[in-house]
Amino acid sequence: MFEVFLLIVGCMISIMFIDSILVDEKSEERLNRLYDGNMNL
Repeated sequence: MFEVFLLIVGCMISIMFIDSILVDEKSEERLNRLYDGNMNL
């Protein structure tokens, strides 16, 4: 039973880690787009 608990916790941590990486990449793209728009003005 304890092993199953560890497995679930490990999956949750990895999912949260992957989600944070994806969010960081998206926000970086957004910042780059805003920066490009300001440079064009």
